[in-house]
Amino acid sequence: MTTISSAAFLTWTWLLLLLAFPCRAVSASFSEPATMLTAANTAKPGCKRTCGNLSIPYPFGIGRDCAMGEDYVIKCVTVNNTIYALYVDDSTATLDISETELTMTATPAAQSCDSTGKAVDNLYGSFHVTGKPYALSSTANKFIVTGCHHYGLIEAQTRAGRKVISCVALCTKNFIYRSLPLCADINECEGPSNPCSEICVNTPGSYECHCPNGYRGDGRKSGPGCLAKISKLALPLGIGIGLGTVIFIIFGYWLFIISKRRKEIIRKATNFERNGGLLLQQQMTSKDGMLEKTRLFTADELEKATDSYNEDRILGKGGQGTVYKGMLSDGNIVAIKKSNIGKGDQLSQFINEVVILSQINHRNIVSLLGCCLETDVPLLVYEFVPNGTLSKYIHSPSEDFPITWEMRLQIAIDVAGALTYLHSASSNPVFHRDIKTSNILLDARYRAKLSDFGTSRSVAVDQTHLTTRVLGTFGYLDPEYFRSNQFTEKSDVYGFGVVLVELLTGKKAILPTESHNSRSLSSWFLSNMENPNLSDILASQVTKEGREEAILSVAYLAKRCLDMDGKQRPTMRETALELEMISQQYQKVTAYAPTEISNSPSSCLLPRDVSGTEEDWSFPSNWSTSSRIQP
Repeated sequence: MTTISSAAFLTWTWLLLLLAFPCRAVSASFSEPATMLTAANTAKPGCKRTCGNLSIPYPFGIGRDCAMGEDYVIKCVTVNNTIYALYVDDSTATLDISETELTMTATPAAQSCDSTGKAVDNLYGSFHVTGKPYALSSTANKFIVTGCHHYGLIEAQTRAGRKVISCVALCTKNFIYRSLPLCADINECEGPSNPCSEICVNTPGSYECHCPNGYRGDGRKSGPGCLAKISKLALPLGIGIGLGTVIFIIFGYWLFIISKRRKEIIRKATNFERNGGLLLQQQMTSKDGMLEKTRLFTADELEKATDSYNEDRILGKGGQGTVYKGMLSDGNIVAIKKSNIGKGDQLSQFINEVVILSQINHRNIVSLLGCCLETDVPLLVYEFVPNGTLSKYIHSPSEDFPITWEMRLQIAIDVAGALTYLHSASSNPVFHRDIKTSNILLDARYRAKLSDFGTSRSVAVDQTHLTTRVLGTFGYLDPEYFRSNQFTEKSDVYGFGVVLVELLTGKKAILPTESHNSRSLSSWFLSNMENPNLSDILASQVTKEGREEAILSVAYLAKRCLDMDGKQRPTMRETALELEMISQQYQKVTAYAPTEISNSPSSCLLPRDVSGTEEDWSFPSNWSTSSRIQP
């Protein structure tokens, strides 16, 4: 802005250099306040006093007649509905007029872009006051350069010489030129181009990124951003919380394990009591050393041994339970019987079997290794007898491996020896009460082992019988026991007699008939013993391999064991001795296939090739030869 004083007369020119960057509107305004020599601040009478909002005092006036001279004429024009007061040269807009000054704007010096969009480097403009009645003000003159990176110069020619005044307009890279009179700042925090990840603060020509309280970092999207601060207490607090959590988890797990073990102990104790453990202890502590001889297996041991009671491990099922094959941790193969405990009498049978087998040690009686009372149903662990039951071999014979006559005779001897031991040699006599071929097992050498003592009873030495309700298997039941409910040792002899008949005939204890009624093997055998041809009822394997004398001796022994009068039956000791005698006298087996076997009494006397007396046979003193051979 330039202020002009009317007392000075000088000529001057000014220069504006434009060092502009692309296409920013740039202008230079040049204002000239002029100091007036008049004192009146009123218009000439009859003249218009204003031009728009601008007052026109005398000596200035609108038109020649209203001004003091040509140098004071103001033109008032309207352009685009805007009123302008122009100085006399029609190029300079008058901004203000006072008694002593005239302020006006010179023609814009430059624009940064021409019509083609190309930046203009420099433009020139001039203003002359030579011969004018006013001079440039030395105090109120202003020279303004606007835009970005613009440079302007004023060059004045005076009597003292040439003077140059410069003005520079600079903007930072984050400023844009918008309009007069200043450069405008760009707000980088607005819009999607916001460079900050959290808090953005705009500053003149720049911006600042900040993080919220409790966070640290540069706050920039292009940098690490904002991260949570770790206070001095955070680390120990975190460690404390972590340790506390670990301790809590360990403590909780410990409580869980303790609770689980406690429940397991309670469950096992409950099962032990329910499975008759207390009663078993009471029974066995009364027997010298019996409790120590019986091993108590854990539930885990037996579950592992049977592969969680896999069905592939089942050896057989019966009325008293299911038998599994198992392997203990020491490699021993065992048979594990899972009892069907549902009633009190079944529980008593289980306890009875444990007590009895704990007192027995005989090579022809299956050994009880121990039991488990921790499970829902009690378990018995026996020695494993690999070849299964006798009934399988005589009722479903294999052509590849038939049971020979010699094997049949030896099996009869083994079972008779086991029963003799039970009746007279054990600490207390034991009545088995369920003698049958399915309770006779065969070991690896096909030697017999008596099993299943669930219904067995131990009696006093001087006790001759038991009075109980009838238990056993039809076909093997002593008719005398069935009528009187009194079980004696001769009742076991009757059951053994049925087994002898099965060994001889290969038939089952209960025979089907054409009328669909069943008939006992014992009655069928006794009726056929009256027929002259005994070979008709014998198994083919027996008639092919056995000698006539031996077969008839065993047949008549079986007949005596099946006598309806128990007192007429031999004891098991007598039966075992006679079987041993038959085996010794006829141990040389020869091929024999007779057309018939006579049933005459003379046929079962001493062998033709053997001479001797009754004493040579080692019969008991109360036996007679006639009693042995009478049909």
